[in-house]
Amino acid sequence: MVVTHYHQDNLGGINFLKKAGIKVVSTPLTKKLASKTGFIIDYPEIDTAVWNYCLGDRKIEIFCPGAGHTIDNIVVWIEDEKVLFGGCLIKALRAKNPGNINDADLEQWPASVNNLISRYKKIKTVIPGHLEHGGTELLTHTLELLKNREAQ
Repeated sequence: MVVTHYHQDNLGGINFLKKAGIKVVSTPLTKKLASKTGFIIDYPEIDTAVWNYCLGDRKIEIFCPGAGHTIDNIVVWIEDEKVLFGGCLIKALRAKNPGNINDADLEQWPASVNNLISRYKKIKTVIPGHLEHGGTELLTHTLELLKNREAQ
């Protein structure tokens, strides 16, 4: 399992996964931040901005687009399915605001979403951290939520 950032809603099941023998990976920064909240990640293997990993015969790419919801958020791209797991960096269409911004980098967040738009041109499905999945409209919706927040 790939941990996309250090917040508890993302880490809550890792002890169960570890007991089941499922490897949990993260960035070193996520490992450090998670340990401050009591979660231990054993494999901080993702140590570059782009990390390619094979899961059986499926290739996945883990990408650090920049700060946003948190300073350590990353996304997971499955090329053959054209699926982007955006985590809490990306908001569902039902979201009326950017959500928990206690640890957010509001200045960098739009640029990080734009990095995803530039990098992944053939997205079919975007899976946000909460609520329903969708298409690329979730990326533009997230940008609109951030823009509207600035205007307030």
